[in-house]
Amino acid sequence: MVGAAFAPAAHAQQMVDYTVAPGPLQVALTDFSLQAGVQILFDSELTAGLSSLGLQGPRAVDGALAQLLAGTGLTWRYSSAGAIVILRDTVVLDLGPDELMIGAVRAVSTVTGAAAPYATAGATSHIAQENIQNFRGSAVSDIFRGTAGVMSGDARNGGAGMDVNVRGMQGFGRVATTIDGAENSISVYQGYQGSANRSYVDPDFIGGIDITKGSDVASRGIAGTVAMRTLRADDILAEGASVGHRLRIELGTNTASPEDGAVAGYAWPGLYSTPVAVPSAQGLDRPAALRPTQGSLSFMTAVRDGDFDLLLGYAYRRQGNYFAGENGGQGAEPVDIGRVESCNAYGYCQVWDPYIDNLGSTNYRLGEEVLNSELETHSILINGTRRFGADATLQLGYNGYFSEAGDRLASRLNGDRVQDVQSTRTTGTDVHGVTARYRWNPADNDMIDLRANFWLTRLAQRQVSRSLVPSGVIGELQQRYRIGWDVTKYGGDISNESQFRFQNGQDLTLSYGLSYISEDVDPSLYGPILNSYARLEGEREEASAYIRAAWKPLDWLTVNGGLRYTHADLHDGGDYETQTTAYFDRDPFVSGGGFSPSVGVTFDLPGETQLYANWSSTLRYASLYESAMVSSFTLAPIGVEPERANNWEVGVNHIRDGLFTDSDSAMVKLSYFNWNVEDYIGRQYSYHLQPNGSTYQGMQILNFDSATFEGLELSARYQNGGFTADFAASYFLDMGFCLTAGVCDSATLYSDFATNHVPPEYTLDLTLSQQLMDERLTLGGRVSRVGPRAIDHGQVTAQGMSQFISLVNWEPYTLVDLFAEYRLNSDVTLSFRVENATDQYYIDPLGLITTPGPGRSFYFGLTNSFGAGSDLPALLSGHVSDRSNGRDWAGWHAGLFTGFNSTENDTSFTALDGSTNSITANEGFVADFNGALVGGQVGYNWQFANGLILGVQGEFSRPDQRADIEILSNEGTLAGTANLAAGYHQQIDWNAALNLRAGYAFSNDFNMYGLAGVARQEETWFRDSYTADYASRYMPNGNGTTFAGLEEIDVSRNGINIGFGAEYALNDNWSIWGQFNRTFFRKTEVQFTEAREGTSLDYTMPVQVGTETVEIPAYPELCAILPDYCVPQYFENPIYEYVPVEGTYTNVNGRTGISDMTNDSFRIGFTYRF
Repeated sequence: MVGAAFAPAAHAQQMVDYTVAPGPLQVALTDFSLQAGVQILFDSELTAGLSSLGLQGPRAVDGALAQLLAGTGLTWRYSSAGAIVILRDTVVLDLGPDELMIGAVRAVSTVTGAAAPYATAGATSHIAQENIQNFRGSAVSDIFRGTAGVMSGDARNGGAGMDVNVRGMQGFGRVATTIDGAENSISVYQGYQGSANRSYVDPDFIGGIDITKGSDVASRGIAGTVAMRTLRADDILAEGASVGHRLRIELGTNTASPEDGAVAGYAWPGLYSTPVAVPSAQGLDRPAALRPTQGSLSFMTAVRDGDFDLLLGYAYRRQGNYFAGENGGQGAEPVDIGRVESCNAYGYCQVWDPYIDNLGSTNYRLGEEVLNSELETHSILINGTRRFGADATLQLGYNGYFSEAGDRLASRLNGDRVQDVQSTRTTGTDVHGVTARYRWNPADNDMIDLRANFWLTRLAQRQVSRSLVPSGVIGELQQRYRIGWDVTKYGGDISNESQFRFQNGQDLTLSYGLSYISEDVDPSLYGPILNSYARLEGEREEASAYIRAAWKPLDWLTVNGGLRYTHADLHDGGDYETQTTAYFDRDPFVSGGGFSPSVGVTFDLPGETQLYANWSSTLRYASLYESAMVSSFTLAPIGVEPERANNWEVGVNHIRDGLFTDSDSAMVKLSYFNWNVEDYIGRQYSYHLQPNGSTYQGMQILNFDSATFEGLELSARYQNGGFTADFAASYFLDMGFCLTAGVCDSATLYSDFATNHVPPEYTLDLTLSQQLMDERLTLGGRVSRVGPRAIDHGQVTAQGMSQFISLVNWEPYTLVDLFAEYRLNSDVTLSFRVENATDQYYIDPLGLITTPGPGRSFYFGLTNSFGAGSDLPALLSGHVSDRSNGRDWAGWHAGLFTGFNSTENDTSFTALDGSTNSITANEGFVADFNGALVGGQVGYNWQFANGLILGVQGEFSRPDQRADIEILSNEGTLAGTANLAAGYHQQIDWNAALNLRAGYAFSNDFNMYGLAGVARQEETWFRDSYTADYASRYMPNGNGTTFAGLEEIDVSRNGINIGFGAEYALNDNWSIWGQFNRTFFRKTEVQFTEAREGTSLDYTMPVQVGTETVEIPAYPELCAILPDYCVPQYFENPIYEYVPVEGTYTNVNGRTGISDMTNDSFRIGFTYRF
């Protein structure tokens, strides 16, 4: 709460000299509340995206509010308790004598945005949209700078992704990161260096970020929750406008186009080579300081038509390799340190005389081009909002993100003597996210504040194979295909909040809900063949239910408690059949469930001071990555228990007005945290004794006894007129890991992922801004100080063991960033930024590779925001206030849709000539596979007076579907083993249909229909050939099979389509719909002309072709002893010839397949009716 609650008459005429800057309405209302000393209640979603013209000079409260809310469509009322309630101008409230908060204006906090954490009894932070734009950085990870206790890992090798770290914990779902409620994360194998956990979003589309540190019963993140909101129409539209556009162009410096094969740093001498470090001839041609070498562009269009809003956005960014800074002492520096003798753990020693050491922290020189740091992204954003009166809101959204970025296998660039080489290929990431969010908050019912969220994400990542083969079949395949994973995630949650007001003044708030998330990870086409070092395949589901209560027995006391139950099911889809050790005989299915309690207390003290203490004990079940054998260097996990995070949080908030002047305000938040994570899931090098007496060893995911994270955080904010200062600091008191009970150390373990999750011991960030020239000019900057690593890198046990994760260390450094904005007029704003103004050479914390961050970079931007007044163009018009007399369903219509497609394919094979044998018959299969789809449609409807609707409709869609079928060998001794005879991959490229529609209009709001028509589908099929490893007369089929090649063909098929659906009108032009389709395709012939009969190779075997007489002459000397030798002896010996035996692999007999397919799809979409 901000200020006391005064009676309306007491403060309505109170005169206050205000200084409220123009800008976001939420910020303006917060400033007004602090300066006026009044309590304001409003829903943050009600004011999101709205702007205020600000306020200057003395005003009474009523007059001040009228000016602040001018043109926003909002008004205000006084509650009986004296609070000011912000609401829509069309909402009429009957304020009863006992009401404190009224239905639709129920607020989660009296302050929002950057000020919200200072009024929240918990560890929270907020990153505003303007901060993201002012301190954009060169990577998405940079947007978290300036936030106490929060960073992003692997910032310079993230493939355009982010890996959020909260207070030393990150990865594998420990920090729940969402974009509009949807998750899109993926774990990327990084060799010995562990794993990078990446989430993707375009910063140009972010409207704000809310961060909760620590666990919460309503979230599955045990270390925190990062909730990102994308832009909505309110963020673009000017006051009172129905149409608005925003064009943003920015040019940057300090990059260069990548040159394939370029080498960085020094080539360091070996033991027997000339003791000279040879510098690369490339990389030091840094462009001129102000020469534009990179750029970005984004365009947004927003429309509002009554209760319907729509935003369409596109963003593009391209940057080359950046250059490191030229100031600092961490750059590569060869130095002769004389004679050095080095010995390993086994006593083997080598003498270097002299030894050329690197005094730097990396093998990059000062001011050098950092290879493989290039980035190119395309992003699409669609957000639509439909408001059903003042009580209910439906939001539908699509977020598409497509990037090509430089990327390295971290284990190949993990030291200060490794030379980086520019790769010829980049890592590609495609993300499709669909969200549907609904809220129902009736004004006359405090028992209902219902929220529902459903989402679907399809993510595909492709990177260069981590195990390169220069030539041969595999080498050719690597040139053709990148490897990676296809990830499908979907989930939903539903929650409600009920508020109880008692006559004795006590309040009780109950929050309760359900959530579900499903994850399916599959390797890319030919991924298992090309990526032998990293394999991940499986499914994971998690379902939860929670309840949380907040009881306020006194005005100054709030007691809260909660309980969450979580159940997880996991299936490791890895293939262990080829493993011969008993260690891999395990159950790939894992499931379990448990409870997570929490309690807390808050004291609201006089003087706007708030004390709070919170405790929680939260479970986290292992991620799919932690539960599967993802690398040939990693043993399969067995019996991994869930982590339990026991988190303490104690803090104080204080808000004070008039600290130095009558119009200024100051806020401060100080918190202490102590987290103890039992059964911490990590990685360790393990030894396992097998039943045969041998030892199987490797790196393995397992439970440590515990991990501890303890520290302090301080945040402060000061505002005075156009001046704002934000300060954030964090300091770790302790951090440690216990491999077993009682065996603990303030150091990370040599094999554990947490090695490079350790944040700095301290961070300090000061952000300043000042408005000048009647608030047309804004100047600002940030100074960031990053301290050393919080704890050492050591080994609790097994002293002397070599480290399997290299520590990427950094020296303390200071960065200075500057920005300026000048508003030419109401439409055009010019911007100027300088990142790393002092050109510091530095290494980011939490990295997996030893590369420096970007040096000084200048950015020049232009933002043009323009609208089309209050009238909509014809394409976007439509009346929504009274649908009962709206237009009917007749006429042309066009729209877009997304959905889910499920396919069943039954295929049998013969040889090309129609003959069959046991080998060809063995290759038949039945495949069930599914995936997301996107598409568009166009059609025309006729509507009759009786409500009958007839129409014709064409549609086109692209499903994201592929079936992978493995055919096991049935030849000879290979029958019954896990050896492959062939592989089939069926990929659906696109499908189209032309349908007739018939339906009934129940009203001009709603109709239902059926459809039937013809369909066509295009597919790509692949057949993999395998061959035996060798052949002989004793082993004609060999010991196993290996990949030998592939054949690719195109397949077309036709069919009949039927379906049904329902459509709801949002206004006279826009509607949303859902539809089910089933397509029966004709049986289709597929032919592979290069297919081999089988896998066995040619060999030779002896065949008797005759006999010959062999004479053994007489031996008179032996005749007396051996009578048989007295005369010659004659014998018949067989005569053999080695004849070739043709293997089945030699015979090219082809394959003819008969494929019988059925498609089922469910679609949701929106349509524009012309």
